Amino acid sequence: MTLAIVAISLSIFWVLKMNETIRQLLNRRSIRKFTDDEVCAEHLNYMLNAARQAPNSVNGQQISLVKPRILLESYAMFGQYDEAAVKKGVEEYESILRQWWDTKGMVDMPSYKLSTEKYYIQ
Repeated sequence: MTLAIVAISLSIFWVLKMNETIRQLLNRRSIRKFTDDEVCAEHLNYMLNAARQAPNSVNGQQISLVKPRILLESYAMFGQYDEAAVKKGVEEYESILRQWWDTKGMVDMPSYKLSTEKYYIQ
């Protein structure tokens, strides 16, 4: 028997033996066409449970459910912030932290301002 015939035979065998779960996995597709329709709680719980059970590497998969839509739209604005306001807020928070750390005797705490500016302020 030639290698091509063996491969075809195995392919046919695999297709015939393939169960519905595998067929669904192989034929899945992503649809990114959304509507404003509300998803009922029962369907939402069903989808979340299915997502939680999906295989992943070292439980690295995170699931986020964002409700209501206003909150979702605010996430879209997350990257657009006022740098001056961030600097002022960070400085005020640093001052509050320092006072609290001093009362607790925590003198070797790293600077919140420096660690925050590293990520948010150019």
